[in-house]
Amino acid sequence: MFLGVLSALIACFLWAITYLLPQLLPMYTSMQSGLIRCCITALIAIAMLLPVLHQLKFLKKSDWLVAIKLTVIGNLINFLAMLYCSELAGASISGLTTGAIPVLVAVISNERDKKLGRPSLKLQKLFIPLGLICLGFIISNLSELGNIPEGSATGYFMGVALGILHTILWSWYPMVNAEWLQSHPKFSSLTWTLVQNSILLPLAAPLYFLFWSKALPGTPFLGSDPWLLIGILSFNALFCSIGAMSFWNYACKKLPTSLSIQLMVFETIFAIVMTHVLMQKFPAYDMIIGAVFLTIGVSISLNFFSKNIKEFEGKLQEEGSL
Repeated sequence: MFLGVLSALIACFLWAITYLLPQLLPMYTSMQSGLIRCCITALIAIAMLLPVLHQLKFLKKSDWLVAIKLTVIGNLINFLAMLYCSELAGASISGLTTGAIPVLVAVISNERDKKLGRPSLKLQKLFIPLGLICLGFIISNLSELGNIPEGSATGYFMGVALGILHTILWSWYPMVNAEWLQSHPKFSSLTWTLVQNSILLPLAAPLYFLFWSKALPGTPFLGSDPWLLIGILSFNALFCSIGAMSFWNYACKKLPTSLSIQLMVFETIFAIVMTHVLMQKFPAYDMIIGAVFLTIGVSISLNFFSKNIKEFEGKLQEEGSL
């Protein structure tokens, strides 16, 4: 369990670095850097897949369909929904919709694991930690809730709708991904990550070409500073996309989904810390208080699940000795 939790925390730390991209590449739009990042990630994934191509023969047609669905829905459509939610409705709405994901997935996954005979908790035990996580996300966004972006009400409510879509899609993704990994324990977590990321290339490349030709006509194909762009995004693709997802997939194999998904709140905490360190600015008090509530909520849940898993393993040993 320790290695699973550690892997999840490393993944969250690496994911959080991605939030710094707008500050590291201010001359590029979020859509531009995001789609180029998808293309670079796919190219690196394809290169890393070459030495382990023999492992792909174990994948059935149904497994490829799962990988395609996870990539299209989780890594592309969800990414665009979150991007435009932040642009149209503001970072606070995007943050709150993201905060609903660990709570929603934890409840659904816990009930599913209970039916499948896996380690799970009574729903009442989840109320306190999940309530603290909800409260933490709300408090950490209080200072921004009054800052509704200027523009039409239609655009704002469209952003809210996209935030809700992001919540639904990113709640679906970790459950389906974890279910596949847990049902294929012998298949490499890294290879599964590479398979998903390699599928991004035929999706993101045409989208970027379309975006560049329509939204940025007459500008260089890779913008004003292509080497800086490629350098930063290559690092981000290798460590913060492929690396982070590999650690996360390993954690999904080792931990109940209802626990691992709650650890995603540390992505937000790490992102807050990194952003303010880069800006050399002390975070607002509501962010600090919110982060404390998030940490306490996950810590309580982690303690509950640790005891539950030990009891579950004890019962299995007793049954095996009979």
